[in-house]
Amino acid sequence: MTEAPAPHIAVDLTNCDREPIHIPGRIQPHGALLAFTAPKLSLTHVSDNTESLFGIPAATLLGTDGSALLGARGVLHLRNCLSSLDPTRMNPVKLMLSTPAGPASFDCIVHRTDQALILEMEPSVGGRSVEFLGFYHAVRDSLTRLQKTSGVDALCQFAAEEVRRITGFDRVMGYRFDEEWNGAVIAEAKRADMGSWLGLRYPASDIPSQARALYTRNWLRMAFDVGCTPAALLAALETGETPLDLSFSILRAVSPIHIQYLKNMGVGASMSVSIMRGDKLWGLIACHHETARFLPYETRAACEFLGQILSVQITAGEDVEEQGYIARLRDIRMRLQDGLRDWSTGAKFPHALESDLLELFGASGAAVCIGGKIDAIGQTPTAAEIQKIVEYLKTRPEEEVYATESIARDIPASEIPPETASGLLALFIDRSRGDCLLWFRPEVIRTVDWAGDPHKPVDPEGDSMVLHPRKSFEIWKQSVRDRSLPWRSADLTTAAEMRAALLGAALRRAFADVSRLNGELKSSNAELDAFAYIVSHDLKEPLRGIRNYAAILAEDQAEILVGEGREQLVTLSALTGRMEGLIDSLLEYSRVGRVEMEFEPIDLNKVAAETRQILHTQLEQPGMELRIPRPLPTLPVDHVRIGHVYQNLIGNALKYRDGAGGWIELGYTDDGSVWPPGEEGGDTPPIVLWVRDNGIGIPERRWDDVFQIFRRLHGRDKYGGGSGAGLTIVKRIVERHGGRIWIDSAVGSGTTFYFTLAQPRENGAAWTANEV
Repeated sequence: MTEAPAPHIAVDLTNCDREPIHIPGRIQPHGALLAFTAPKLSLTHVSDNTESLFGIPAATLLGTDGSALLGARGVLHLRNCLSSLDPTRMNPVKLMLSTPAGPASFDCIVHRTDQALILEMEPSVGGRSVEFLGFYHAVRDSLTRLQKTSGVDALCQFAAEEVRRITGFDRVMGYRFDEEWNGAVIAEAKRADMGSWLGLRYPASDIPSQARALYTRNWLRMAFDVGCTPAALLAALETGETPLDLSFSILRAVSPIHIQYLKNMGVGASMSVSIMRGDKLWGLIACHHETARFLPYETRAACEFLGQILSVQITAGEDVEEQGYIARLRDIRMRLQDGLRDWSTGAKFPHALESDLLELFGASGAAVCIGGKIDAIGQTPTAAEIQKIVEYLKTRPEEEVYATESIARDIPASEIPPETASGLLALFIDRSRGDCLLWFRPEVIRTVDWAGDPHKPVDPEGDSMVLHPRKSFEIWKQSVRDRSLPWRSADLTTAAEMRAALLGAALRRAFADVSRLNGELKSSNAELDAFAYIVSHDLKEPLRGIRNYAAILAEDQAEILVGEGREQLVTLSALTGRMEGLIDSLLEYSRVGRVEMEFEPIDLNKVAAETRQILHTQLEQPGMELRIPRPLPTLPVDHVRIGHVYQNLIGNALKYRDGAGGWIELGYTDDGSVWPPGEEGGDTPPIVLWVRDNGIGIPERRWDDVFQIFRRLHGRDKYGGGSGAGLTIVKRIVERHGGRIWIDSAVGSGTTFYFTLAQPRENGAAWTANEV
């Protein structure tokens, strides 16, 4: 059966992009195509022109191994191709085949797809030696001269001239794509009597996306005779409806739309050779001839080889230019970074660095927006317009570097004159605050010479719209406005590096400031501790004197001091005693902050026993019980200081209760059932100790107050009085152990003081429950 051509697609303005040009179901008729299954070598597809070329009807070949056409030597070659990892390395093989006009030599070209082993046959001239010499002479001199040529335009011009010399095409062009896949003729070699197309531009729709994809996969494409009638492919019934993929076929029929396009240009034959930069299509060597033109395999191979060398040369040249540009950006960026090393973002941008800031990206203006202030440098929009830009950019997705060559097109409600700023490059230092650097480029008005109106006309035809290639290729001028010179990828990379450097410098300054403040705070705390100690120590002596003199006066002048005088003397003695108590507490608090802690593994059961001994009088009151449900752990602590912690907490539990009796419990947990506030769910459960009682309890609103020095929750003499410094000292001891202390309490239900002792080991790691 005849293979169906590509399925019909409703034609609209995107018609070219959707045409399945890799599966046309037809080939160019000067050659024949055979497709075999592997490994059986059974023909699944045959072009229907085998009878006119070889005198053998195509239908009779389907399902056979093709020996009736190829002969034993041809079939052997195919089997050798099947065993080769890359059968194209064996191309071409020349076979002498029978034709109605007698024996004739054919170039046989093989390639393999997922579907089949495909053999294409074209009439050839010359033998193997002629083929090799033809290829050698075609490229030898060209390669030598190409390697000595520099500059992209010069390379393309030389390549165009060499390809025209080798092929004899009427016109050969160097064609380069831009970022939007529009093309421009940057080189041209032509017949003297033909008009020049140099400098003309062609819209992306002239070479749609699927055609560009094929150029990326296949280096060379040729339309031998634009006016020919394609030969259809016949397919065996068992192949189903899947069309044969002809992506790598030199004989693949040309798209009808492209054929019409070429006819409108007056072209009878065309050839295109890809120019690649890496894996991306950079451009084409485009060849046109006014009449049909057939090129032998070796000539096409020479052109393809030149295209590959040209691609390498262009890539190398552009890489050198790009590296030079990057090196220039790096030098300016490093100068800026060195100059900004000590710049505070709250200060005005250094005047000496303004020229470098503009030169970095070839900008006509820049703006430094920090903390709501705007420093404008050079030619910039107004401060209000800059602020609008910043507010808009803050609403965009997380883009730390943003670039556009058209503010008018991409930033809503912008009314900035294009001659002031059309291009914008922005980098954010702190998006939330709107801190950023902006660079502006002015409008560059460009006149583009298109090869005809780039908009393809759409004509109504019944209920559908038929897309016709344009018929006129006369120069069609277009003025491009509201655009600056485009930003290069190296600009964006450098902006990102600049941002990272600014953030790094800011972090280093912040770290230095924090370190300085920490040092000042430590020094201040040390001075405060020393001051508190000295003042407390020096105050004790006169207070002791006052108290002693009051006692002597009360004793020696007892007969004289009566009534109110005696009461005042007693009050004076009591106040000095209270003052001495407060000073003692202050001295103890200061001492806890200054004394060197001596950490060693201590059995807390021993500390509990010592505390019981010290407080035995209160603990042995009727009805009072000290509980220890399970043995306490051994922890690395300062023995004396942890004893003070237990003495203070147990002492408070004894003091703050209504009525006689009650209980106090000492315990701990290491199973993760209790965590310090804010640390819940960590990797390793901490060891949490507690002192719990059934006393009067503490209102939740006062939990933090109990740790403030000299802050009492009750009247001075209620519950036995006190200085109000005990729990403050406990908190400081716990913190010097690297731990935390907190409360859980309810009025009338008692209080639990939880605390951790996370003193690190010598290697800096925290102790775990298993280790202690």
